[in-house]
Amino acid sequence: MKIKFIICIILMFNLLQNSYCNMQNDSVRYKDEIFDVEVIKDVEYAHVIGYWDSYPDDSVNTKELMDFVFSEHKKTELDLKMDIYLPKDDTLEKRPLIVFAHGGAFYIGYKAVSAYREWCSYFASLGYVCVSIDYRLGFPFLTTRNIEKCEYRAMQDAHAAFRFLIANSEKYGIDTNNIFAAGTSAGSIIMLAVAYMKNENRLKSTYRGGDCGDIETSGNDYANTFEIKGLANMWGAVYDLSILENNNVPIISFHGDADKLVPYEKGLMMKTVWGLNLVHKRMYGSSEITKKAQELGIKAVINTYPGQGHALHLDKDKKLNENFYDIQFKIRDFFFDLLSEK
Repeated sequence: MKIKFIICIILMFNLLQNSYCNMQNDSVRYKDEIFDVEVIKDVEYAHVIGYWDSYPDDSVNTKELMDFVFSEHKKTELDLKMDIYLPKDDTLEKRPLIVFAHGGAFYIGYKAVSAYREWCSYFASLGYVCVSIDYRLGFPFLTTRNIEKCEYRAMQDAHAAFRFLIANSEKYGIDTNNIFAAGTSAGSIIMLAVAYMKNENRLKSTYRGGDCGDIETSGNDYANTFEIKGLANMWGAVYDLSILENNNVPIISFHGDADKLVPYEKGLMMKTVWGLNLVHKRMYGSSEITKKAQELGIKAVINTYPGQGHALHLDKDKKLNENFYDIQFKIRDFFFDLLSEK
C-alpha cells in the first residue's frame, strides 16, 4: 500500500512538473513574465563635473526641498551610476535593451524610485536587459542659459550610458541591434534628444559661458555608435520638431491634455511652478511630436489622457495608479511589435 502511494505521489509530481514546463514553453518572450529578475545596483558609467545627480522625489518633503533649492550649490566631481536589471537564468546570449531616464524637472529624481524599479523589473521578467540611470541635475540659479545647459548635460549623460552599455554588451548579454529608450517628463526630454538630435541641433546656450562639448564627448571615453530602435515618450517635449528629420525612430507617446508642466501641444514649460515663465523657451509636446513624426512617415502612436495632467502614472499620494499599468502594457506591445518586424 505504501509503495502504491509513493508511486502515485511521484507520478503526480512528474505530471505537475511537465505541466509547468509546458506552461513555460507556451509563454511568449517579451510578452509574458517568464523570468525572475536579478539587479546589479550602482554600476558606474561616467565621471563628470556637475552639481548633483540624484534627489529621490517619491517622498519629497516640501520644506526640505525648499531648503535644498535655496542653499548654495557648487560644482563637484560626480560618478554617475545605473541599476541594471537582468532576466535570471536566461540562456539567450543577446537580449534587447531598454534604458529608462527618470523625471524631476532636471532638479530632482532618482533611478531607484518605485516607478522605475517596477518598470525595470517587469520588462526584465519578459526577457529584456533593463537599465535605470541617474544623470546630472541642477543649476546655480534660474536663467534660460542655465536651464538649457542643464538639460543638455543630462542628455550627454544618457548618451554616455548607452555607449557604456554597448561597450559592455557581452558582459550584460545585450543585443546591440535592439536598443530601446524610455523616459518620463525630463527623462523623456532627454531620450527624445538622444533618439533624434544631432550636434548641429545644439542650442546656442550650450556653447556660451563655456562650451559643453559635443553630445558624444562627455562622461567616458567610449566611442561606440548606436541606433535607437524604439522610444517610449511619457509626457516629454522637444524644442525643435525638425530634429525628427534626423532619424527614423518609432515612438509611442503618453500625455495628459491638461498637463500644465510640459505642454501637450506647444507652449511654455513649468507654468504651474513658475507662473509666467520668462526663462524657458517654447516647446512642442507629444501631440505635435506625433503629428510631425507621422508626416515624416515615422511609426508614431499617441495615447492621450483627456482632462489629466502631469505624471500620469502616479496618484495624488505619489503611488502607482492604474495608468502606470496601462502605460506599461502599451509599451510592452509597441516594443514587441518592433522586435517582431522583419
